[in-house]
Amino acid sequence: AEKLEVEFFDAGTITKCSGITVMRDESVDLAVIKIDTNGYNPAIVPIDPNYTLSKNEVLASIGHPEGGMPTCYFCSYKGRDKTMGVYYTPPPKQGRSGSPLLSTDGNRVVGIVYGYLTNAPNHGLAVPADTVADFVRAGMTGTKRESKWVIPKNKGVFKLTDSKSILENSPELID
Repeated sequence: AEKLEVEFFDAGTITKCSGITVMRDESVDLAVIKIDTNGYNPAIVPIDPNYTLSKNEVLASIGHPEGGMPTCYFCSYKGRDKTMGVYYTPPPKQGRSGSPLLSTDGNRVVGIVYGYLTNAPNHGLAVPADTVADFVRAGMTGTKRESKWVIPKNKGVFKLTDSKSILENSPELID
């Protein structure tokens, strides 16, 4: 298990805790980390695999673009397909991968940011919440991951030709 340091940001205060990687899977670009909070009680936002997103619903992401201090970023849900996961606009800044994609009220995680499309209309991409929930459940229980969804092999930055569904409203679009 890989040892690492986890930083929690709360009202301008940084709390550092140690952690170890329990499970990692490159096919979904996710890891489960066991954190020793040493008595610190971080806020926890649940993953909601059953929440139904509405087209153009406003979402939020809190992350560290380009390695800086955490910032909140708002975006609009555009859809989900079998190949690329959750689409939203505008795309995230570099360095936001791994950030949660949250409902606007901040009460649920609806995805995890992993990449973006480079050409118009510039969509961000996120691992769907049901895949995240399956992954976390598997990491916590030591069971096999159930989800069939995986990040395309050229993860990170994509051209629209990698997934045509968002513009052409192809049959691959789930929502």
